[in-house]
Amino acid sequence: MREIILITDITRIPETPAFVKGLINLRSTVIPVIDLRARFGLTEGELTDESRIMVVQACGKTIGIVVDAVSEVLRVRQEHIAPPPPTSPDSAAST
Repeated sequence: MREIILITDITRIPETPAFVKGLINLRSTVIPVIDLRARFGLTEGELTDESRIMVVQACGKTIGIVVDAVSEVLRVRQEHIAPPPPTSPDSAAST
């Protein structure tokens, strides 16, 4: 995770999946924002004063993820992170 920011204006992109909320401009960098609730078929939550965008970097890409709230930030050392289970889509692609 790179940072946690307040919800800002999200520019909707036509003809994208419902879980893609749109784009934000973060210090002159355009970042796509997704809603994991919508991505996993859950009911969309209403944005509140507690809602945030988590800016994450994965596989060389930066994206924003809408979250309901952030209560704590922890640092986890790499050796404490378990690999994904063998049935996950990520591990299937690497076999």
